[in-house]
Amino acid sequence: MHDPARREQAAAARCAAGATGTLAVIKRNSKFRTLSPAQLGGRPARTLHEQARQVSIMQFAVGTGEADPTTAREFFRGAQTHREFLKLLDHERRLKRVESALKRLKQT
Repeated sequence: MHDPARREQAAAARCAAGATGTLAVIKRNSKFRTLSPAQLGGRPARTLHEQARQVSIMQFAVGTGEADPTTAREFFRGAQTHREFLKLLDHERRLKRVESALKRLKQT
């Protein structure tokens, strides 16, 4: 021990690290391993760019064993549906812009 005055603090840190490591091993060995919402950005993706980031985070988590393949498959399935909705909303916005531009052209 380098600093005898901090002996209790060092022991508490060792205990905390051991508990965290044990919980990580238990989670990794469980059947379902998920990511927390904070790890995926804390909210649903609002743009295709945000969704691409979330998908890449999940792919990395599966590769490192942090997320299980079943959870990832369900996430990717939901992400694909969400992506289609984002595209439809984008097409709808573009169509409204074109329609309003066409309306303005007809008025002149």
